[in-house]
Amino acid sequence: MRKTFHEQRAEKLAQIDAIKQALIRLEHQSAARIGKIAMRAGLAELDLNDETLFKAFQEIAGRFQSRQKEPDRQTADASKSL
Repeated sequence: MRKTFHEQRAEKLAQIDAIKQALIRLEHQSAARIGKIAMRAGLAELDLNDETLFKAFQEIAGRFQSRQKEPDRQTADASKSL
């Protein structure tokens, strides 16, 4: 038997909710990972305000993001030899 619009809608809304919850779990796992690394690096022992830490993290992210935009030299060199 074919599902009604309301049944189909309810299923899709439940799927959306499940995906949102999975994203929240993923964000929490990532935050915990970064937090543990920051603790190991000694950041928790420094008297820095949130804005200072945020700017430092932005600088770190920018440094690695620019590296990821550049093509990997080993991969590029390997593809040239083919």
